[in-house]
Amino acid sequence: MFYGLGIVSIRGDCASPTSTTTTTPSTTAKPTTTTVINPANITGKCNQTDQTYISGETTVEVGCIFQSSRNLAVTCQKGDTLISSSDRILYRTRRQPHSISVQLKFTPILRRDRGNYSCKATVDESSREIPFSMQVFENPTVTLFPSTLSLQKGGQRNLTCKVTNTGAVKTIPASLIWCRPGGSIIDKSKVVRVREGIERLMLNSTDASGNYMCGVTNCTETATLVVIKPGEKLCPEITDSRGTEWPQTVGNTTMVLPCPGGFQGNVRRVCDVTGEWEEVNYITCVREEIAQLEEKVASITEGAVSSEAVKNVLEKLQEVTKVNDSSAGDLDKFIDLVDTLVSAVSRSGSPIVVDTATARSFVNVVDNILSVDTSKEDWQQVQKSNATKASSLMRAVTSFGLAAAASQTVNEPLTINSSTMVMEVAKVKKQDITFPTENLEGEKSSLRLSQENYDAEENVAYVAAYYGTMDRFLQRNNSGDDKSTQKETRSQILSLAVHAGGKRLAELNMDVTLNFYHGQVDNAELECGYWNFNKGSWRTDGCKRSHINSSFSRCDCDHLTNFAILMSPTRVVSDENLRLLKIISIVGCSLSILGCLVTVLTHACLWRSVRSTKSVILVNLCMALTLAYSVFLAGVERTENKAVCTAVAAILHYLFLAIFCLMFAQGIDMARQVVTVSRRSSRLEVVLALSWGVPAVIVGITLGATKLEGYGNDQFCWLTVEDGVLYALVGPALFVILANTVIIVVIMRVLFSTKMMIRKGNREKFMVSFRSLCVLMPVLGVTWVFGILAFNEDTVVFQYLFAIFNSLQGFLIFVMHCIFNTKIRDGLRTVLRRYLSQIYESFESKDRSKPTRSDKTSDFTNSRGNLTEGTSTMGVQLTSQSSTTSPASPGFGMSDPSQECPRISADNRKEPITYTQELMNRIQPGQTLIRGTHYASKL
Repeated sequence: MFYGLGIVSIRGDCASPTSTTTTTPSTTAKPTTTTVINPANITGKCNQTDQTYISGETTVEVGCIFQSSRNLAVTCQKGDTLISSSDRILYRTRRQPHSISVQLKFTPILRRDRGNYSCKATVDESSREIPFSMQVFENPTVTLFPSTLSLQKGGQRNLTCKVTNTGAVKTIPASLIWCRPGGSIIDKSKVVRVREGIERLMLNSTDASGNYMCGVTNCTETATLVVIKPGEKLCPEITDSRGTEWPQTVGNTTMVLPCPGGFQGNVRRVCDVTGEWEEVNYITCVREEIAQLEEKVASITEGAVSSEAVKNVLEKLQEVTKVNDSSAGDLDKFIDLVDTLVSAVSRSGSPIVVDTATARSFVNVVDNILSVDTSKEDWQQVQKSNATKASSLMRAVTSFGLAAAASQTVNEPLTINSSTMVMEVAKVKKQDITFPTENLEGEKSSLRLSQENYDAEENVAYVAAYYGTMDRFLQRNNSGDDKSTQKETRSQILSLAVHAGGKRLAELNMDVTLNFYHGQVDNAELECGYWNFNKGSWRTDGCKRSHINSSFSRCDCDHLTNFAILMSPTRVVSDENLRLLKIISIVGCSLSILGCLVTVLTHACLWRSVRSTKSVILVNLCMALTLAYSVFLAGVERTENKAVCTAVAAILHYLFLAIFCLMFAQGIDMARQVVTVSRRSSRLEVVLALSWGVPAVIVGITLGATKLEGYGNDQFCWLTVEDGVLYALVGPALFVILANTVIIVVIMRVLFSTKMMIRKGNREKFMVSFRSLCVLMPVLGVTWVFGILAFNEDTVVFQYLFAIFNSLQGFLIFVMHCIFNTKIRDGLRTVLRRYLSQIYESFESKDRSKPTRSDKTSDFTNSRGNLTEGTSTMGVQLTSQSSTTSPASPGFGMSDPSQECPRISADNRKEPITYTQELMNRIQPGQTLIRGTHYASKL
């Protein structure tokens, strides 16, 4: 027998109306087999482990095989629920000629797996069922209390070691273990056994202060003995409202005690340094029946979700939430159970039919949770522990409501009213969505969505809800000094979610009109807004008020995109600034996409003229920017689909990391060209491989470490700060920004140390510096630092600078590296000349298509030095950028190949030479003569 571990016992019962053969169980745990024969000639057997305990942390496997001369169909179930595969349970069948085998494997076995099972084989009208059962014992859970034992001189008290889960008591030894730090065992004479699973250690003030430990097979729980010194602050012995007795405790101590009877877990209370007790925290105390219900909900998520199973769980949950003696832990667990159940319904492969009774049970569960009279104090503890619980409940209502709406008859809405909320689900066609569709007593607020917003020919499913008390539980996140988040509600909450054509309301870009009736207030104090699930506060961006009076407000709301979320997704700015940032972001990104595309096309067309390491990196940077801007504009608000939103966030993470790597590579290449004189290869292939490969490694590690958490939230498909994922971008970005800033400083120092710059005046130096920074800043990405500097409303100017410079980064690259690039301009002029030359050649070839008398003159002229002995019919022009060429005469040329070369000046006193000789004399090192193109260019 194993101690201190979960234990499972599997028993099988393979009864047969004709004969049954079994082996006697033994201590070696040999498999038991049973063969069953029936009139339809179906035989079957299952291997079962009898009288053998198996650790709850190990794998348990049951196999069955059925045989028949005809094809069999086999199903296995636990109770009335069919078994299917999940992450933990493997259910597999394998068909062979005249037989079929079943494998059921639990990895690991858990407490909720206990119960009665059966596998059934059928053929035509005959069937054979083999039942078996599994009994799983829990892991012993031990608590040692009080966590701190404070004794005055001469005092005596006990430490109690208790196995808190009664289901595991049968698996523990006759006595528990007591010890001190270092492994020394405490004298058993000081231990008193109260009953099975409970022992007490008697201590007095003469015993050594320090830690005392206990456990089942090992000492796992610790308590501290403190001898009170004179003058120390003490919290007095007291009993709280739930009957928990708090002993006298020395100050600056956290006391931990078992939860009251009927509850599982521990309750905590702090005795502060002044000797005063703080509020009791019952957040971990959960009623035993709720813990059992949690096992049923978990079983649904692992098996095939059925409408009947969902209905049964909701009915049971409705009963347990009615109890007025619920703790904060119960409330917290209720919300988790609702969220888990709704998630299972949403992920179900087959549609779940939600009838009226099931929908009503769900609303009643939410109504019990939101009851102010029974849970106001508990809600405060829940929100203090996790401020997103109320938001989670609203999301669950939306998801479940949409599933219920899919089960409704078209144009027949179902409205369910309760004391704290109203939920309406419907599937409509060719009509407006209005809520509520029927008059509600004492409530006039409503919302409307016109049918003009969606295709009138398709069915539109929606869920609308009215919350009468939810606003009291939406705890505001008041961290920071930004006053724009300090909102309070003056009306109830309305919500609407729509599915039309497989898309949610946010994706459909609809405008919703909401009518609120509220108490008499000053009009100037009211704003329309929505609850921001990510920031935990009320927001007003995208909402405007109309038709206002002292008791009525009409709101029209939509959603906006803000480019500045890339580096600061939790930054808060006012609504006016948010609208302006949205406009800047969309316009800037659009211009950048166009600019990057033109830059790439221009470099591709003029590649012979502009080819260099710098150009290759620049083209890759433009491609990355184009993809990033496109994905950002198209997908950053696709929050209605979690999988798509996560994918968008991961793609954006990768693309922006690649952009920073390419900007870093560009900076290194520029610094290498300026600082060093080496002509060694820059290993361009390695640089590009690292620039695109390193981001993939970072994103892959981040996705694996976070298990996809932090990629996307309720507002944007981007990295979140709460999960720390944003730092996987900010960290590399800060490194690149710092490195490229140093590179810019180095380049500017080298520039100003040249003789040419030393001789210039201050005004000329300033202009040169300004032009240099305009060229360097867009490709080195230093302006991204503005996004980090924008940390509140007072520094909103950095939000504007960030949005302007970085949404326009691609456009600025086009301006500085295409329009103002001399190589690009020269290349364009060359292309134009080539085109005009081809036109000229076509006309000239037509004129020479017939022989004339001038051919003799041409022969005579060629003998005096014509170009290439008459083999070329095209003139050549040299355009050299050498400093020896006169600016006024960048080159020379002849329109006719028979023309004599110009003579050298009289001062040189040289004889006339041929055109070809003169041309070759003027070609400088590093130049090449290109025939038929009218120009020579630097390589």
